[in-house]
Amino acid sequence: MPRRCGGAELAGLATGAVGGVLPELLQPVGELDLRVRLEPGYAVEGTVVITNAATRTLPSVGALRQIQVLGRLDGEGFTLDHGGFELGGRPVTLAGGYRWATNAAPRFQLDVAGTNLALVRSADTFLRGDARLKLSGDSWTAGVVTGQVTLRDSLLLRDLRSLVAGSVEQPDTRPPYFSVPDPPLADWRLDVRVGGERFLRVVTPVFRGWVSTGLQLAGTLREPMVVGDVTVPEGRIIFPFGGLEVDQARVSLTREDPYRPRLQVRASGRNFGYDLRLDVSGSADSPNLVFGSVPPLTSTQVLLMLSTGDIPSQTYSYSTRGRLQNIGMFIGREFLGQLTGDPESDRLTLRSGEEVTDRGQLTYRIEYRLTPKWSLFGAQDRFDTYNGGVIWTIYAK
Repeated sequence: MPRRCGGAELAGLATGAVGGVLPELLQPVGELDLRVRLEPGYAVEGTVVITNAATRTLPSVGALRQIQVLGRLDGEGFTLDHGGFELGGRPVTLAGGYRWATNAAPRFQLDVAGTNLALVRSADTFLRGDARLKLSGDSWTAGVVTGQVTLRDSLLLRDLRSLVAGSVEQPDTRPPYFSVPDPPLADWRLDVRVGGERFLRVVTPVFRGWVSTGLQLAGTLREPMVVGDVTVPEGRIIFPFGGLEVDQARVSLTREDPYRPRLQVRASGRNFGYDLRLDVSGSADSPNLVFGSVPPLTSTQVLLMLSTGDIPSQTYSYSTRGRLQNIGMFIGREFLGQLTGDPESDRLTLRSGEEVTDRGQLTYRIEYRLTPKWSLFGAQDRFDTYNGGVIWTIYAK
């Protein structure tokens, strides 16, 4: 026989789940079929069916569409037999329920699962991944979000410096760069693992490469924090007159200081006949940069050579027109990337100035990537010899 359900419990469910949140999010579309009957002892039984509902557009996420809910009411609560919606055209499934019996724990639980979801969509950031999350708690104002998000196939066109330029006092301008300040969700706790191997392609004027991560999302939705490491398995730091390959790079966020990323970066490369090295340490908002060189140069000389084309050995000298062309190409990379919005637009790689030829000319190397393993290349070396051929990559770090 159905158990008794008090009117206050039903009112609390309606106020928390519907009255406090959904009216602000849902669009006036869709169909609701609610059938309820009152059994002896004031117990409630019935069914709830919602079809073709949608939310308003959510910032950086978009609208949730094709919301479908099929559930049952009984004397102990509400059971979701079938539920789901579409996010960016991809299906997301829902399962769980709400128990209003006083001895039930937790009072509510909702399992959310989806693959290949567009988690963040903006003009300069696109994050995609698989989500397996569980929302549970004893009240609508004291819930917890647990689970795992596996990131993949993502793209960042945003200037990296803008990620550390915000105030650490503002939750939405510091890692992890979001905040839900309004009740009833603001005080919900977070315990979510976020990971991804080479999940993010970064295309900016000063850096191009791949990013991997293993993080733990904690805190509350109002004051979220993230701890763990972000690494760069492959990347290139770009200057107006040269470039350096990333040998190793790690950005760490600790519980002691979760809002100020700590850097450990080492990069190296050959430019104008010099073997250059760059070491970066310290915090992201105030990094320490140390340049090294063989033959030896000071950090100032290395920085001037890469940023202005001032070569200490005088083996080559840029004309005023040549300097302006290099600077224009450096600035134009950002515009081209934003115009195409395609990470594959950098299949063509042009390297100039790794060496200076015996005739005082810069060497060139052009490579066009056909597939991840096959490339075509052409080059002029320091002996003024022209070469070309096919590259087969057996192993890449």
